[in-house]
Amino acid sequence: IVLAMIFGSYSEVQSSITENDTIWRTARHLLKRLRHFSLWIPNRDLEEMLSRVGTGSNISAQKLQELCPSMLWEQLHHLYATVKLRMLTSLLRGRKNTLTEALA
Repeated sequence: IVLAMIFGSYSEVQSSITENDTIWRTARHLLKRLRHFSLWIPNRDLEEMLSRVGTGSNISAQKLQELCPSMLWEQLHHLYATVKLRMLTSLLRGRKNTLTEALA
C-alpha cells in the first residue's frame, strides 16, 4: 500500500511538471524571489485576490496588474510562463478538458 501511495504521488507530480522544470531553473527562480523578497507578492495573497474574481473568469496580464498594481514584471512573467507550460504539457499528455481550457 505504501508503494502504491508513493508511485501514485510520483505519477501525479510527474504529470504536472514540464521539461523546463529543472533544478537550475528552480534555483534561479528562488534567487529572484529572494532578491525581490520585499516586493514579491506571496502566493496566498495572489490566491485570495484571484478568488474574488471568480473561477470561470479569464485573467489577462493587464487585469492581474490592475488587481495587484505592485506586482513586479518578473513575477507576472513567471506566472504566465508557468501557466502556459503547464497547460501545454497537460494538453500534450492527453488530459481531458485541457483543450478547451487551453483555447480559452
